[in-house]
Amino acid sequence: MTINESKKTDALDIFSDLLAFSDNEMTLELSKINNLDNKVAAEVKQLISSHIRNKQDHFLPLLLSNSVNFALGNNDLLFLSGEIIDDFKLIELIGEGGQGVVYKAQRCDGKFDQTVAIKLLYPAPHLTAGMTTLNYEAQSLAKFSHHGIVRVFNIGEYQHYYYMVMDYVPGLPLNTFLSKRNLSLDQAFSIFLDICDALEHAHNQQILHADIKPSNILINSKMKPSLVDFGIARESHSSLSVKSNTKPLGFTLNFSSPEQLNGDTLNFSSDVYSAAKVFQYVLKNHFRQTQLKVRLINSVLEQASLKEAINRTPTIAELRKSLQSAYVLDVSKIKDVSNTDRFTCYCAKFKPVFTYFFFISIFSASFLYVVSSKNTTIREQQTKQNQAIDFLSTLFTAQESNGEFYKILNNDTMKGSNTQPVISPINNFEGHGNFFSPYVFTNHGGKVNEEIKLKVIPDSINISDLSLKVKGGGYISSDGYYHNIFYDDGIHTITIQALKYNKKYEKLTLRFVIRNGSDLPIEFSDVTPYNPYYTNIHYLAMRGIVIGRPSHDGKQRVFQPEQVSKQAEALSILFLSAHEKGLIQLSKTDKYFKNLVIHNQQGFIEDFSWANAYLNYAHKAGFLPSPHAFNPKKPVSKEWLAVTVSQLLQLYDPNQLKSYTPIHFKDVTSFNDLKSLKHAQLCHFYKFCSAESNYFHPKKIVTRAEVADIGAKILQLSARKKPYFINSY
Repeated sequence: MTINESKKTDALDIFSDLLAFSDNEMTLELSKINNLDNKVAAEVKQLISSHIRNKQDHFLPLLLSNSVNFALGNNDLLFLSGEIIDDFKLIELIGEGGQGVVYKAQRCDGKFDQTVAIKLLYPAPHLTAGMTTLNYEAQSLAKFSHHGIVRVFNIGEYQHYYYMVMDYVPGLPLNTFLSKRNLSLDQAFSIFLDICDALEHAHNQQILHADIKPSNILINSKMKPSLVDFGIARESHSSLSVKSNTKPLGFTLNFSSPEQLNGDTLNFSSDVYSAAKVFQYVLKNHFRQTQLKVRLINSVLEQASLKEAINRTPTIAELRKSLQSAYVLDVSKIKDVSNTDRFTCYCAKFKPVFTYFFFISIFSASFLYVVSSKNTTIREQQTKQNQAIDFLSTLFTAQESNGEFYKILNNDTMKGSNTQPVISPINNFEGHGNFFSPYVFTNHGGKVNEEIKLKVIPDSINISDLSLKVKGGGYISSDGYYHNIFYDDGIHTITIQALKYNKKYEKLTLRFVIRNGSDLPIEFSDVTPYNPYYTNIHYLAMRGIVIGRPSHDGKQRVFQPEQVSKQAEALSILFLSAHEKGLIQLSKTDKYFKNLVIHNQQGFIEDFSWANAYLNYAHKAGFLPSPHAFNPKKPVSKEWLAVTVSQLLQLYDPNQLKSYTPIHFKDVTSFNDLKSLKHAQLCHFYKFCSAESNYFHPKKIVTRAEVADIGAKILQLSARKKPYFINSY
């Protein structure tokens, strides 16, 4: 299609087509377009003028940049796979741009598994400041603590190239992702709200992105976006309403703001403009424009992408709020909405009310008809109604009197296998009943492609007497074990139904949290990115050490970070972390500690037999004075935690303990004995247990988040002689 045949009315679209011509031909070709609105034509002329001026301003630096790259052999950056930079081995080239290249890299020093992205910069003229420029970008990214923005770990120089070590995001650029996936409007809207949330976090740190475009937004397999390439980001040293004192180094034509195209200074509304243009791009290319919600969202985006910055939506927070209002069909604050759409939104918003009055009207009409009917008809209907009520009452009475429901929830005795104790009497088996083992948990962890084998039918039950049905995958073998292999990470729910002689029925629900070792299988809804322990809690979740528990509605997982930690749980986190680190080797044991099966205040059985391996190891190593007196539900104190942690640290670095300087605590008399004091000093020496104004507070109760934090630090212990800790993963 030639330009004069184009039906486009958007200035940027027409300008994009004109870029196919030389600078001298662009204005001539514009004049050939028929029936073009004067206002649109004027905007296109201004874009042409800015384009020509910008090329003149940037021609020499670009020429010099290309010459320097060729002269210095910067094409070598494309062939660095296999090289080692900062203890990371470059695996594959995953990106190439005007500033440099990006490699996927794997840690190779044996400390722990870690995949990162390493960005190497071309020594272009606008980067002659060298490490100063790289330091600026690294400092900008280091301010961020948000799951939607890549983190920076380190910067440095490799040969004559500067590099930066960042988060590796296993995802696709937004434009590529959309071309491969058919998303619903709900899914696309959710992605864009996450982008707004990440940008708002950056703006709160006084950082502009200044190059928001689809290729700088990566989408992972769980449809969560991450903003990348803050390489031309600019720090705003003033309020939202005042422009930054710096100018951008580059731009992307279809998504950059007018002030950026003109080479003017930027403010936060410039990012608002670009973000709105990205969402317009998504809606235009992937959704029908006739949809009501799409039309309303476009109205909001048009306000956010006005040419004059003073007239457009000023902040990302306001843009998100307006979009959310449009999505729920609230048009009270949206401009340029047709009366037809306003009326449609009004009807949709009050549809439940209209439906209610409709049925009330129908009911009233029916009632009047019944009242006007003959008395004989009324008596017949009343008789039928009474018969139905009597029938339903009979059913409910039968359910209450047959005793089956009571038998499922209650039992007088419990039979155990040779390795399990027999406890009698008890009031409740936590819903497992007669057919299922009371020692099987609701929550389990595992790995992708790992064989799951779980005893669900006790030896006291003849499995041939049961008709079993498994929903969610897997099967139950003749010896009463549930078997399965999960090939996808995430939370998997398994329901096992048991029927005996077509009379007795029971059901067991299991939840498996399956991880793949690189991505989080779960997100804890009560641990936000702003929680100081957010990184380490989710780091343990990725290793399978903590999996949390279902929320009340069963749709999310919760960690309850502020809850008091119990000794059995703390033992699990600390010993599993030490096992994962290689400090200890846990294995199954026939040793059984009876104090791990207890009754709570309601008379329900609570089973902590999974702690047998930890107690058995601690007993052999002499960690605990008397495992038989171990109380799994006792709250964890700082003194107890310090003893357990320092004993594990002695396995990590026994030689270091000979030269450490003891710390003097002002509350030394609060410790149980001198041995506990020594353990607290060791724990403090390794920066695992803190002291406040030289007060250790040994009797202070520890939270679940504090225990998780120490578990993550155990996993991050360095192999160096002196302790070195990574604050975030």
